[in-house]
Amino acid sequence: MGYVKKVLSMVLVLFLMVPTFAFAESSGVLKNESEMNFGKKLYIKPADYPLVKDGNIIDIFVEKYANQIYSLDSLRKENESELRLRLFYQSNEYYFKSGLATLEFYKDDRGSMAFLGSLNYDLYYKTEATIDSFIPISFYDGQEYVYVRIGIYEYEWNKEYFYTTTFKVKNPVYTAPKPDTTPPAKPAVNSVSDKDTKVTGTAEAGATVYVKSGSTTLGSAVATSNKKFTVAIKKQKAGTKLTVYAVDKAKNKGASATITVVDKTAPAMPTASKVSNKDKKVTGKAEAGSKVTVKAGSKILGTANTDKAGKYSVTMKAAQKAGTVLSITATDKAKNTSAVRKITVIDKIPPAAPKVNKVTIKSTAVKGKAEANSTVYVKVGSKVLASGKASKAGSFSIKIKKQKAGVVLQVYAKDKAGNVGKSTKVTVKTK
Repeated sequence: MGYVKKVLSMVLVLFLMVPTFAFAESSGVLKNESEMNFGKKLYIKPADYPLVKDGNIIDIFVEKYANQIYSLDSLRKENESELRLRLFYQSNEYYFKSGLATLEFYKDDRGSMAFLGSLNYDLYYKTEATIDSFIPISFYDGQEYVYVRIGIYEYEWNKEYFYTTTFKVKNPVYTAPKPDTTPPAKPAVNSVSDKDTKVTGTAEAGATVYVKSGSTTLGSAVATSNKKFTVAIKKQKAGTKLTVYAVDKAKNKGASATITVVDKTAPAMPTASKVSNKDKKVTGKAEAGSKVTVKAGSKILGTANTDKAGKYSVTMKAAQKAGTVLSITATDKAKNTSAVRKITVIDKIPPAAPKVNKVTIKSTAVKGKAEANSTVYVKVGSKVLASGKASKAGSFSIKIKKQKAGVVLQVYAKDKAGNVGKSTKVTVKTK
């Protein structure tokens, strides 16, 4: 320190005033200088720049010809547009082989150093100097520190650094941003159904959006710059209440939006018991609480609600003809309608007893009328003598052998569904 005081007391003081701050446009200068400082470490991270306070020594360069000391006087606001960085230079000899100095200026660009520009100073044959650099305030907007690298070299035309050092200075016009204490607004959430695997909507840009069911977090995502978010979730049951809220980068939690998962899943196809042309009811099972509708074509025959067990019984005004196709659907409370269950009304009504013409001992056929397209049988006792089919008009003629007078013939019809009608008894006459 005695030497430093001795140097500071020297009479010769040189002011190097730079009227403008000439910035290089190329961002590759720092990289190019890796060849100019003989492989010395390039300081490319903010942490590589130690903080120097006013009045403190920045560094001492020891060289066989002389020693150089660089110290910080101050960084001040010169005017509304400029900062002034003032350094003190001292040497213990008038002659110093490495008498040229460059001040390189950088800023912190998200954890890496961004080169802004440089200023050159001629310090040959000087034992003391005041170095003033004028820096546009706008170049350090939002920057807490001004980052500087000093490079020492010998020849102006061959800028090879013999020595380098780095430091940073507190920016006197920097104002730390006020902490964010404002929570994000309540997210706007789109409808979510029991078929969806994502929750979408809008929230504060950059905020993390959380989706919860009760105390369980189903998923989270960061809202984009245009405020949109998409949170992936597993399918949720209809009626589930989802809580959606946003947390900003300052950890402020916003108000929650609550939405209910809507039912978009149709009920399963109803089951249905067999329905005959004797029945006036259709029974079966469908989704509990759903409404079952029975139609024939476009005509509604009846409706009914299922009970808690899913059972239903739909009453029709009248029994339907055999062969009628019934369409049965279930519609839940959310108006989702199931696939159609189709059943065909089966024939359970036997044919009427045939009308039979007189049969004599000379007759070789039994004639009459029966249900259209039914099969007509002629029996004597338990023995079937013959059978034949009734026409579309219902008439029939069944060939038989001549029968003795007094023989009782039983004539009956059987329809396509296998229903057997009552018999008509005919006694063979003599004439």
